[in-house]
Amino acid sequence: MNFPLILDIAIGLIFIYLILSLLSSEIQELLTTLLQWRAVHLKKSVEILLTGGEGTPEDESVKNIVNDLYNNPLIKNINQEAKGGIALFFRQITWLIGGISRKITGAKHDLGKDENGKDRTSAPSYIPAETFASTLMEKLKTPEITHDLNSLNLKKLEDNEIEAKIRTLIDETTDICDETRQQLNDRLEELSSSFDDIFNLFDSRKISIKNALMMLQKGLHKFIENSSSQFNQENETTAQEKFVNKLKELEDNVFIDIDEVGQRLKPRISQIINMLNTSHEVYEDIKKDLGDENTAAYKIYQGIEQKIHLISSKFPKQVQNSLSALANRAQINAAKTEDELYQFQKEVETWFDRSMERASGVYKRNAKGVAFVIGFLIAFVANADTFHIVNRLSKDSALRNAIVENAGKTVVNCPTSASPEQQNSQLDCIRQDVNHSLAGVSLPLGRSEENIKQQEEESAHWQIYGFSFGWLRRFFGWIVSGIAMSMGAPFWFDLLGKIINVRNSGKKPEPSTSNPNA
Repeated sequence: MNFPLILDIAIGLIFIYLILSLLSSEIQELLTTLLQWRAVHLKKSVEILLTGGEGTPEDESVKNIVNDLYNNPLIKNINQEAKGGIALFFRQITWLIGGISRKITGAKHDLGKDENGKDRTSAPSYIPAETFASTLMEKLKTPEITHDLNSLNLKKLEDNEIEAKIRTLIDETTDICDETRQQLNDRLEELSSSFDDIFNLFDSRKISIKNALMMLQKGLHKFIENSSSQFNQENETTAQEKFVNKLKELEDNVFIDIDEVGQRLKPRISQIINMLNTSHEVYEDIKKDLGDENTAAYKIYQGIEQKIHLISSKFPKQVQNSLSALANRAQINAAKTEDELYQFQKEVETWFDRSMERASGVYKRNAKGVAFVIGFLIAFVANADTFHIVNRLSKDSALRNAIVENAGKTVVNCPTSASPEQQNSQLDCIRQDVNHSLAGVSLPLGRSEENIKQQEEESAHWQIYGFSFGWLRRFFGWIVSGIAMSMGAPFWFDLLGKIINVRNSGKKPEPSTSNPNA
């Protein structure tokens, strides 16, 4: 058997595999749509991600978290469902067929519940990492808790580092009369009131932490100037000088660098996330450190504690541990404290992307197994016996030439260098061209009397002690065809183009003896 004949047989076999692979792909895509395999696999992968990647999640709290994430508008908007008209009608038929098939086969269809508590009929097949990270952080309420802790630290600065020290300074100042002391306390109450106004502006998100600190410094500076006029100039000159100097020293100590103070007041991302793991005893210790239960700082912390306990109750331990690890990594990688929240989101995105890469590999392996089953069933129904096909192509030159000619036209009409984005249009081109090509070609497929007779003649020597094992030969031929179809139409089309190029190029001519460099 010469080399051109082998190439023609290979082209014919690959072209038939291509035709069968197109049919297999159509059936698999239909099943994928009806049973929503991609959406189900994605949701299960997210659940496994949140459980720490250990096996199949059975914890209902994890499923509840994922359901809440899927009900978030950011993710709901990814899943564009038909809303009305003929599109909705066909969509409902798809849901009905899918539901019937799942009941018959006992397949599990777990897309969770929507916000109304009903079974979700569809879900996205792909979620961008940024969308997932933003949705998870919204679920964790990290921006809100960050602001609340900022407010708490600002209030502690006002009360403990400024007002309390001024009050102590007034009480410890000697050589002043009761009237002067009362006037200083009155000025302190005015300062406290102005500090409350500044705090309320920050707490309501109307000013930044830097602006709040600048306003506090301005209020303290004004208090120092007003305090000088409260002393009796004749009898309290020395006390006035010492008092004002200590106030200036306090101002310098607190506001020596407003940017640095702002950094100190901002909570670390690891502190926020690790609070999900904090025991009840640790919270009690923090409360004791805050002091009087009637203080504003204590009441602010009570609100923060309630929020954190509510969030923590919804996230199982394994999720908390994963988020804590990401928060610690974000804290290390962030250049500044204010960048930590952004860095944490990036760490969550990376965490999600890497998990989805693994999930994609699992899905492809599962899809390859399904493709083989579908391919084998097609090979059985269509009687696509690879051994018989090769035998027919090697003996029937007219059939071989017709298939090779049509295969060449298909390669020319549909370029093989399509990018992944153009693959769908490439497959559409192949389908149209193949359908046109098959009009005048009788392929060695099917269960016609003539085809069956040819197969029996080919397997006549498959006998042991008088028992025929021709069916075993056909069975193995179907298996080979099933494996070939599981490779996919794009694979066979690319291979077809390469072999046709080899066939058309022929043998490289010998260089001319008169010009060796030609």
